[in-house]
Amino acid sequence: MAIVKSLPGFEVAIVVDGKPLAEHMDKDAPDEERKAIRYIEAVSDKVFEVHIAAKKGIEIKGDAVTAEIYMDGQYADGPMIEKGANCFSDDIAISRGWDISATEVRKYCFAAIDTADDKRAFHGEAEKLKDLGSIRVELEYVEIISETSTWEEDPKEIGIISEKALAVQGRSISHAVGMQPAVKVQPFVRWDTRTIDPSGKDNGVITFRYASKASLQYSGIIPRTPSPPPLEDKEELTPEEVKQLQAELKARKRKESRLAEIKKEHIAKRRKVAEPKAGDTQYVLDDNGSVSEQSTDHLGSKKRAPVEISSGEESDDEV
Repeated sequence: MAIVKSLPGFEVAIVVDGKPLAEHMDKDAPDEERKAIRYIEAVSDKVFEVHIAAKKGIEIKGDAVTAEIYMDGQYADGPMIEKGANCFSDDIAISRGWDISATEVRKYCFAAIDTADDKRAFHGEAEKLKDLGSIRVELEYVEIISETSTWEEDPKEIGIISEKALAVQGRSISHAVGMQPAVKVQPFVRWDTRTIDPSGKDNGVITFRYASKASLQYSGIIPRTPSPPPLEDKEELTPEEVKQLQAELKARKRKESRLAEIKKEHIAKRRKVAEPKAGDTQYVLDDNGSVSEQSTDHLGSKKRAPVEISSGEESDDEV
């Protein structure tokens, strides 16, 4: 669970399926006195909650500590832990979604972003993308003023985002906070409050930046998954791995056999160098680029001259 130095004893976590999500830090962005940033993995369509805990015995100044929660820059909820609630044990305030009435809530979930890759730009994208991919929790001590019946407007959907705009952000963003259909809940009360420390000295802000596992790996927040060793290098193989290795070896053998055939065909198809013979027309290209015709009569015939065989009786008149 994330903490800030200015508010020791208070913790915030994003919870999925009853378990806090693993939190990662950016080594190049250390925590400040009143600010902390954590990175978490977002899985599409997973419902999540925001848990704020006050450890047992920790002093709560004023009437309560509130957690003003912003999803992708939009105000979502403001749960509180009242003074004395943590005297004998830890106390936890939970935000499950947008309260649209005193008896209805739309639960938070991670939603994959819809993108357009046709280089279009959409109105107001820069403002929407400024806080996209973040859950910001602002902790502060407050004085409770009175009960209120005011409800926040329904949050605006992110809609389609251009890939061009995402690239300009310089951050790897894959998801937005979505909303589940409204469900009925037990009636609850909302309160108007006022901060007891306008200077913000005792306040704290925890920001969770969420993205898919692949996006977090791409950004260097979490290490990349190492490639498995080749099957032939493993000392022990499962039956499935044995079948896979056999298939790979057969495929490799077929590939090597085919390459050998291609090499043979290439050698067989090499053109022979033509040699001119007497009677051929031969053209010569000189150093100046001029072409001239050259006689080939001096090359002689390729045919062998006939050989005369003597009968052995020579005439006296022939010398």
